[in-house]
Amino acid sequence: MTEVARMLGEPTGDSEFHGGVRILLEAGADAAPRMPGELRDLFEELRFAMRGVTAR
Repeated sequence: MTEVARMLGEPTGDSEFHGGVRILLEAGADAAPRMPGELRDLFEELRFAMRGVTAR
């Protein structure tokens, strides 16, 4: 997840990648509170990284 978050900061224009990340976040949203601490932290980091990423 850390690598995915890093890639979000790169100026790629890959709408398929961004769409996939959004699907991952939507699917994991309900499970996030029950994730082990480190995984939950990574999930939240990824969710935060998606803020400001516009749909292309």
